[in-house]
This record gives sequence, C-alpha cells and structure tokens, in this order.
Amino acid sequence: MMSVEAEVKRLIVQVPAPPNEQAAAGTTGDAISAFERRTGLVVPASLAEWLRFANGACVGPGGLLGIRPQRASLDIEGVLRSYPLWKENGWIPVASDGCGNYYVVNTRETDVVYFIDTASNMHRLSYAVSSGHWRFLWFLLARELGNKGWPFSKEYVLSIDPEILKCTSAPLPWA
Repeated sequence: MMSVEAEVKRLIVQVPAPPNEQAAAGTTGDAISAFERRTGLVVPASLAEWLRFANGACVGPGGLLGIRPQRASLDIEGVLRSYPLWKENGWIPVASDGCGNYYVVNTRETDVVYFIDTASNMHRLSYAVSSGHWRFLWFLLARELGNKGWPFSKEYVLSIDPEILKCTSAPLPWA
C-alpha cells in the first residue's frame, strides 16, 4: 500500500492547473527556518516536508500556499499580513478555497488542518477538515479529481481519517 505522502505526490500531477503553469518547485530548509524567524511560528514537520516538495502550487480551488513562492497570491506571509491574529493563534494558512476562505494548520495541535470561513468569522476556526497536513492534501486533491465525499460526508471522512475525531479546536463539518 502506498503512503499518503506518495499518494499526494502522485495526485498533484493529475490535478488540472492553469495553462502554461509550471509545477511548483520545493523550497529549502533554510527558507523554512527564515520564515520561522520572521513570523515566530514553528512549521510542523509534515508541512515543512511538503514545502520542500512543492512551495506555492497553483492547483486546487484556490492554490496551495508557500513561503515566498513565485505567485504572490500564494504567499503564506501575505495572507498572515491580512489576518495578523492568525499568527498569534499559531495558525499557518496552507491553502485557499478560491473564494477568500482558507485552510490553516493549527500549530498548537501539531498539524491538524481547519477551515476558516472568513465571511462568517475570520478570527474563528470554522471546522476541522483533517487530522494532518498530508491527509488534508490527499482529500483536497482527490476532491479536485472528482471525489466529492470530503469534508461533509461523515462516513467517508471517518473511513479514511478516523483520527479527525481527536481534533478539538473546532467542530467537525458534519456536526
């Protein structure tokens, strides 16, 4: 059986990207360390591993964010400047839904990923979407390829990510 990390790396090349969009190259450990010094945030190991693989990928509904990527719209620090309280809360934005809302890693829960509906309340985690960053990427990319069970089908999500039940900072999407 393939690891979730290997599955994500396989899926990302299958997800449609804008015409002439090149695959995002990864960043370096030095760039991640510099980000941590600038922001005061500690990047969880799984997010750091992802950023070393792909840093600011223009795939998914609104893109996967990175550290000073080629596209300014995919810059984690740019989003944090718009939502400074997120940094204080230990939330690192990792993706956009394309409508002004974000998925964030809650660093106070290792690398649990939550959705924030900025129109509803930009300072509150709306609901948990995965128990970890790699699983989040898998769910997001699989949905982009036509799998529609995530995040609102309780049975589907729990069959793949039962650890999501341990997420405590916000409700589950079906609650």
